[in-house]
Formats: sequence, C-alpha cells, structure tokens
Amino acid sequence: MGITQQAKNLLKGQWIIAVSVECIRFAAWLVIAFFYLSALTAFSLNPDSVVHVSGIMNGGWLYPVITVFFLILDLLLVSPVLMGRMSFYYKIATGENPTLKEVFKYFGIGRYSKALRWRFFTGIYKLFDLLACLSPAAVAGGIAKSARQGGGFTPQGDFLMLMGNVSCVFLLIMGLIVYAIISQRRLLPVFLMVSEDEMPKKPFLSSSRKMRGNLTNMFIFNLSFSGRLLSCILVIPMFYVMPLYMTSKTLAAIGIMSENREKQPSAIKPVSQDTLEIPNF
Repeated sequence: MGITQQAKNLLKGQWIIAVSVECIRFAAWLVIAFFYLSALTAFSLNPDSVVHVSGIMNGGWLYPVITVFFLILDLLLVSPVLMGRMSFYYKIATGENPTLKEVFKYFGIGRYSKALRWRFFTGIYKLFDLLACLSPAAVAGGIAKSARQGGGFTPQGDFLMLMGNVSCVFLLIMGLIVYAIISQRRLLPVFLMVSEDEMPKKPFLSSSRKMRGNLTNMFIFNLSFSGRLLSCILVIPMFYVMPLYMTSKTLAAIGIMSENREKQPSAIKPVSQDTLEIPNF
C-alpha cells in the first residue's frame, strides 16, 4: 500500500477535524497579515518605495521596524499553533484520534518555549541554506549587471552580458533545486519534539543524521505533490490537499525515524523505496 493511500485510510473519520485545524492555521496567518498591512497603511508606507537602502535612509526606516515587529509577533503567536498542528498530524499518523485542542497544546507552560525554539532555528538554518544555494546566481547576475553598465557596446561585452544572464538563470534554477533537496535535513526536528519518545538533546543534528540517504526520496515525494499544493493558491483546494499532504509527510517522517528502531508505530509501515512513492491520485 502506498503512503498516500495509508494517509487516506488514517484520515477517514478525521477529515472534519483536519479541515478545522487548517482553518485555524490559515486564520492565524490572515490575522497577522491583516494587522501588518493595516499598520503599513496607517503610516502611508509603500514597500516598493522603501525596500531599497536609499529609501530607508530617506525616512523609510519605519517600514523595516514594523516588518521586524510583526515577524516577532508571528513567531510568538503562530509558532505554537504550527507545532500543535504538526502534533495533530503526528497523532493521526500513529493511529490516534486527536481532538481540536491539540492545536493549542503548545501554548502551555513548558511547551511554549519548545515551539519557539523549533521555528526560530528552523528559519535560521533554512535562511543560511538559501543564501548558500543562491549565492552563485547572485554573483553571475552581478557580473551581467556590471557588463551592462560598463557602457562598452563591444562584441566581447555583449557576449559577457549574455553569458552572465544565462548563467544567472541556470544557477538560480539549480540553486532552488539544491535548496529543496538539502532543506529536507530539517524535516525531522519537529516530529522528534512532538513525539512521546525521548527527544534528543540536539534534534537538528539528529535530523541531519537520520535524513542521510533519504533526501532525494523526500524531494521526489514533495515534487509529486507540487501540482496539488499549487492549487492551494485558490484556497478551497487547500482544505483537501493539506490534510492529505501533511499526513503523508508525517508518515514518511515517522518511517524514517523508525528505520533503526526495533519497535515501530503499529499504525504505519516503515517507509521504503516501495512505500515512499509518487502519490497515485
């Protein structure tokens, strides 16, 4: 049985609660976005005019201040909801029947700081990965821009500019692909934290070790869902796609964590080349 079919079977009788969980997550994001845009409107700030350094120096400093404030607010208020959401799908994947209260569990004392640490360090690690993967494209783009601004309309200058642009596009695409693969190293920390097992002292390091040999499989798994995830832009499909995707991804994560264990969760099968396949919709 494929992993997607396992997810569908586990979600039977749980779809309404899963949709409610997605509504809460979506509402939390909307609230933050609404107040952020309202604050920009109240101060008559236009991001297009102040995102550049020159705009910030000429009185646009309030824009980054407001942006940082709402990023911190998002970290403080939304992180527990996101971790509670992951805990909800973890229990679904292990055959339990969680309630809607699971989403708010990490607002409790002793758990709140865990949610903040997870999301903060996940964001920092992914930012470093993104910078490393996109730096070659930025260098190539800088070379092309320098050739364009050089003012010399020579065949050599035109060739250098053309090669710089082509290299920039190629390196950008390859950088995004590499980022999508290596970022899978950060898949397991949240599942290690929400599981009832003993959490390792360094969950991010433990995740990197456990994900060795599984990065490509998880990349293909996510790629297979890309069409359905793209449909979530229309909002309505999100309430079907996200529960299925999150449950399938949780099954894959639990299978990876269980590879070296003698006792595995009874509700699932270990993820292998046979089960971690392209979903058959």
